[in-house]
Amino acid sequence: MTDFKISKKLHFGLASRVVLIVSLLLVIPLLVQSVLLYRQEYRRKVASTEAILLLVAQERVARIVADPKGSVESWTASDPSSPY
Repeated sequence: MTDFKISKKLHFGLASRVVLIVSLLLVIPLLVQSVLLYRQEYRRKVASTEAILLLVAQERVARIVADPKGSVESWTASDPSSPY
């Protein structure tokens, strides 16, 4: 009689079993995939931003070396988008 009472307490309802199976087979893998895709996209954006910043830095170095006077006016004349 006591075995019947113990085993009856351990049974889950049909709805809770469905929720458990769905979360194991669908929700958790989707969350893992989302995290992995987010990390991949983040790394790609960081690499792209680093490449752009490297190009901008090289351009500025080239302008500084090319202009021995170091005048800001020559920069604004050649590049209207310059912040100076």
